[in-house]
Amino acid sequence: MPVTAHEADLLRPEVIRNEVVEKVDQMERIQLSEGDGFASALNTFPIINVDDPDEAYYTFDGMVRRMQPVDGDSESPVGSLELPDKEDIDTQSYKEKFNPKKDADRRLGDNTVYSLFQRAVQKIQIKIYLTREIISWRGDEAIDGLIGQFGTSHHDAIPTGHVIDDGTAWSDSANATPVEELGHLAYRTTTNGFYGEGVPPRPTVYMGPSAMRDLKQTSDLEDRLTGVRIQSLDRSTIQEIVDEDIGNIRRVMVEVPRENENGELIDENDNVVDDPDAAASDNILEPYDPNAGEVVRNVVVGRAGPASAYFPWFLEDLTNTMNGVDIPGQLAIEQNEGFFVQRKGDWDPIGSWIKGAQELGFEVPRGENFGVIRGV
Repeated sequence: MPVTAHEADLLRPEVIRNEVVEKVDQMERIQLSEGDGFASALNTFPIINVDDPDEAYYTFDGMVRRMQPVDGDSESPVGSLELPDKEDIDTQSYKEKFNPKKDADRRLGDNTVYSLFQRAVQKIQIKIYLTREIISWRGDEAIDGLIGQFGTSHHDAIPTGHVIDDGTAWSDSANATPVEELGHLAYRTTTNGFYGEGVPPRPTVYMGPSAMRDLKQTSDLEDRLTGVRIQSLDRSTIQEIVDEDIGNIRRVMVEVPRENENGELIDENDNVVDDPDAAASDNILEPYDPNAGEVVRNVVVGRAGPASAYFPWFLEDLTNTMNGVDIPGQLAIEQNEGFFVQRKGDWDPIGSWIKGAQELGFEVPRGENFGVIRGV
């Protein structure tokens, strides 16, 4: 059955691209509302337009001393100043291709063709969302994230003094010292961190729900409660008790399928599986370390600000390179978010496919603004 002109218009790559971008944004706003105390990569680490001169990336490392007095008659030193180095940022491409399964023996209704591709679009939306989450919090074999692919190696921009990895697990309620650890990193990120436009003066604590549960049950926290019923202990109360330097405590609720060191999905017994539904799942801040055979819970303390992440787009050079080249199918590029949709095949739905690709990088230009507690 041929596709009508109306359906063909709905399946144009430009329409699909715009719908994917809009739905990913909606997933962030609706499912993980900042007002409810939840956090994810998309509402923590913004997409930065590096083409904007106000957001140009340069490297200014280490401490900077004050300006030095000079003789009023001396020659201006401007000509001898060394320009800061332009910062190199690694990026990686991710792609997913779908060929919606069509039953040739079944009569197609007026909306069937669009519905089939809508299912593929939904899968691309979810995969883009989860890929951005993984890259930002954990990283993978190509990109370094905040806590490391398996939660065992912090981003190399974060100073060693901002990482606590020798404390007692918070599940040991009698001996754990989460209040002391959080206070230490709040102090570090506040005093050593960078202050600038859009950078919050006090850090936010990011943790998974199980870490929040164990924190509430530790003696270290309970011993500091005076006249407060533990049953009504909420995030704002914990925030006040832990340290005045903490601006907020937010839970990261994103769950992702568990992977081994080869990037294969695995179940609770480390068996490789093909179906994500059959794989074990872990909180994004609590990766499974296949080398140790255990989950490594992490808590992040950070002052993200407007320059804490980098999602590059496909540059004009990409489209210029494509001019005059035989590109299979049709292509639509979202330059601001580094995303494109490609569709190949006649408008007859039999034998056509759709592909979504994401160009993505993650950058921590001021590692002093972040701290990690590993193994909580």
